[in-house]
Parts: sequence; structure tokens; C-alpha cells
Amino acid sequence: MSKFTNRADLLIAAGESIKMQEKAGIEPILKCDGHKTRFYTCGLDSKDYGCYEFPLAVVEDKPVFVGDELYEETGKKFTVNNALTKGCFGENWIKAVSWNPPKPKTVMVELLRDDAEYFSIGCSAEFRTYNLANACRKALEK
Repeated sequence: MSKFTNRADLLIAAGESIKMQEKAGIEPILKCDGHKTRFYTCGLDSKDYGCYEFPLAVVEDKPVFVGDELYEETGKKFTVNNALTKGCFGENWIKAVSWNPPKPKTVMVELLRDDAEYFSIGCSAEFRTYNLANACRKALEK
């Protein structure tokens, strides 16, 4: 959505961007020659229509531009590209991403004495780890 061939396409995209950002409750911004600026300070009067770029979405009250880096729910970091505008990730991708990596979750598992003896008696560290993982898995299933 960053390259426009004529002023009409530019103004239509600007209007859609303003609506999206105001609906999200933030002050509308755009990029002009790679620099973020407020709409009211930019007249959209350049004949170089390709110098303007509008946000693709709003995530956590912050506009998302092509090239921004976000995190998936799994913690995987990715760079936003134009594929998002074509619906490649579906309509709900905005709800599944964040500007910040997810916080690791800690799970407490209480092991029975039998489990503790099973994985601690004279075996290799690899075998003890395997047995501990199985004991934890069993405890979580209960």
C-alpha cells in the first residue's frame, strides 16, 4: 500500500488509513520519505506519490508499517510485509501478534515420592531427564 500511481489512489488510501487509526483511538500518522509524521502536518501534495506510506493495521494502539517487527503468540519474531494486506494471515492476525515477546509461563508440578525415586536412582543424566519429563507429563494429565 506504499506505492501509488496517481493522486486519487493516494487520497483514497489516506482516507482509509485515517478511518482505521481513528477507529482504533489513535492519532493518524503516515510515513513520508520514510519518516513518521502526523497527517495534519503533511499536505499530501508531493508529485512523488511513492514517497507516502500508510500503516497496514493498528496493534496495541500503535500503527504497523511494512518493515516493522512483531511477535507471534509462540514468541517467533517476524517482519511485517505487504502479504498482510492481501489477507495471507487471515482477518484475525492482528489479535495474534504483539510488539513484545510473550512472557514465559511457569508451571509448578508436584511429583510423588515414587516418581522422584524412579528418575533419580543411578541412571545417566539423559535417562533421568527423560524420566523427569515423563513424570511431569503424568502429573499434568491428572
